[in-house]
Amino acid sequence: MTAIRETDFLSAMSRVVAEQQFLSATITSYGAVNNLVHRVAHGISVGVIGLCVLMIWEIDVTSALVTLATLLLALSFAIGSTVSSLVAGASFVLLTAPYGEDFEVNLT
Repeated sequence: MTAIRETDFLSAMSRVVAEQQFLSATITSYGAVNNLVHRVAHGISVGVIGLCVLMIWEIDVTSALVTLATLLLALSFAIGSTVSSLVAGASFVLLTAPYGEDFEVNLT
């Protein structure tokens, strides 16, 4: 039986811990994304149900929809580049993993 050196064992264990922390962070970030998608979908469904109720009550919703569309267009121009930068940065970190084995994130 071959003996394992202590340094090899410690190196392997630190690699396992780093991979486990990366997996845990990835799962946590996917949970946050799923939560965000769920909230957006819920908001859209509540809005559609509200519009349907107003239409059933024979209330004209055209002016409200035009105002909403104008606000959404203005917001998309206002925050478009910011969202683009955030997505690009997050995809770079998630896809390329630019950090090494000794990388440590301190969130406190």
